[in-house]
Amino acid sequence: MFLNVKEPSGISVQDGKRPDGCTLTPWRAGKCLAWDVTVPGTLAERYVHLTSKECGLAAIRASDEKIKKYEHALPSLDFLPIYIEVLGPMDPNTLKFIKTLCKMIGVRGYFKSMFLTDMSESRNGVVKLEDIDPDATLSLVQYAYTSQLLITVENVQPLLFASSILQIDSVSRTCCEFMASHLDETNCLEVLSFANHLGHKLLVNKAQIFIIRNFREISQIPELLKLSYKLFLPIICADDLCVDREEDVYDVVIKWIKYDVVNNIKYIVPLLKNIRFTYFLPSTLVDIVSTEELIRTNLDCRDLVDDAKDYCLFKANVIYGYKGVKKHRPRKIYSGVMFCVGGRGFDGNPFKSIECYDVYNDRTIILLMKLKVVKYFFRNIFEKKHQSKLFAAGGHDGVTHLKSGEMFDPQTNTWTPIADMSKLRRGIALAYLNGSIYAVGGLDDHSCFPTVERYDIASDTWFEVKKMNYSRGGVALVSYQSSLYAVGGNDGSLSLESCESYDSSANNWVVIEPMNKRRAGAGATELDGYIYVAGGFDDNAPLDSVERYNVADNQWTIITPMSRPRGGVGISSLAGKIFAVGGHDGHKYLDSVEEYDPEKSEWSQVAKIGTCRAGAGVVTVLCSLSSLVDITNSISTSPGDII
Repeated sequence: MFLNVKEPSGISVQDGKRPDGCTLTPWRAGKCLAWDVTVPGTLAERYVHLTSKECGLAAIRASDEKIKKYEHALPSLDFLPIYIEVLGPMDPNTLKFIKTLCKMIGVRGYFKSMFLTDMSESRNGVVKLEDIDPDATLSLVQYAYTSQLLITVENVQPLLFASSILQIDSVSRTCCEFMASHLDETNCLEVLSFANHLGHKLLVNKAQIFIIRNFREISQIPELLKLSYKLFLPIICADDLCVDREEDVYDVVIKWIKYDVVNNIKYIVPLLKNIRFTYFLPSTLVDIVSTEELIRTNLDCRDLVDDAKDYCLFKANVIYGYKGVKKHRPRKIYSGVMFCVGGRGFDGNPFKSIECYDVYNDRTIILLMKLKVVKYFFRNIFEKKHQSKLFAAGGHDGVTHLKSGEMFDPQTNTWTPIADMSKLRRGIALAYLNGSIYAVGGLDDHSCFPTVERYDIASDTWFEVKKMNYSRGGVALVSYQSSLYAVGGNDGSLSLESCESYDSSANNWVVIEPMNKRRAGAGATELDGYIYVAGGFDDNAPLDSVERYNVADNQWTIITPMSRPRGGVGISSLAGKIFAVGGHDGHKYLDSVEEYDPEKSEWSQVAKIGTCRAGAGVVTVLCSLSSLVDITNSISTSPGDII
């Protein structure tokens, strides 16, 4: 039965009451439209003896009964019998009625083409809706009259199919939104394939995003291997793919190919091109990947693996001049955590607070563990132990200059003191090179320094090494391959555009090509074989300009500026992007953060830091967010949140 309100009173001559419950839309000559609908079931026991003889007899019987019911209707009312059998015909009166109704309510798409054009259905007395669920059809008919539709987990799939075929866009769009809001590990693969079959790109996209962000669990589901290449490839390509190790992606790809090797083997090269082989353990590359039969017997696949091996040698400074740097970027989930430590704010006093940025979810997290007041930081990677630590040295505590240092362990979220440097100074820059830590330049209240000290981690000892050619307070420092690059700074009188590089094996500094602009208090980092320098102060004016240094060509190029000037900005690279954190714009301290995409040559805003600050140490540490034990139980899921 059609679920609707009872027909309005006042229709019968014998009733005499005024009609009510009619539609608000006038039907003809200002009259209202009321209805009394019965949908006969073709296979119902009551009608099967008729429908087994001739198609449509059930609907005709229902129509006759309706005519008899209203034979005493008021002469002022127009009565039109309409019969539509779910599995059967539609009579000429019904076709005429639907044509008029389509014009009146502006029906588009499927029904407009069917009834208002020269399609054969517009001339037929019988119209069959093939392969559409009868209950879904009934619900859509009800929706056409009432603009109301109950969508449930049980009926959403047949409703989406029917509304898509019949081009009822409002219903199909709502069904897509409903299915997207009910995605889980048990249904996402089916929803993805179903949405793709119907051509609903938005639902396909949302299902793929769900699979990508829940890939750890979904990769264990056998149905993943049944996905078509068209749907499988975007998942494997995604920078946001949630995996603990890149090896897990490789395992799924090989399983997918072997699931239907005859049809899937042709896709092995494009799939393997999206595996980040350089983040494998070298032993895995040699012992597992290189010996896989599917790869060993394919020259293109072997070239991909050999290229990854070359990149590993390049990163280890064994070979030089490698050209494929851009191809090897980590997925966001294991690219590391960016820390923002110390700095100063509105009152000019230095901070102890520490924040970190979760690039995977675009959120800033404030750590509970604080440090002594120091301002400059750098990354240190212990290759043998496969872990990272962060070191800090020098700075100012609001009263005096410091020469003390500390080490942060992400595994325990604790700071440990290390040996003191030989000289009290702030405005120094630190970098990790060939197993040692270098503290370069700096200043006190009287002068700027060319001093360079090297910290030996094993012996917890600082040693003085060759001084720079120029004194540099507020210098920016980058480590790349086997050299340090000291950029800009202030010599005590002016901001500098000069730069120099340090060769640790020769213990010697060499002047290189100067920047296009003088700057001190700038931020610097390395990405894809280029050194990026952003912001800083040209004497007293903060800068928004950004420059990129090509190490191979010894050339500086001005690139897209940041959205605002940032003196004392912190810069770090993470997941293939450059991040500019905080700083001072000449009027106020900043809490804004922006990222630079080298492929698009543009800056965009990301989650803010929790405290406005400049002169902070900003560095990416190769650790997982979950290892920061003080925050694992308080992480929000909303992008841009500060915790």
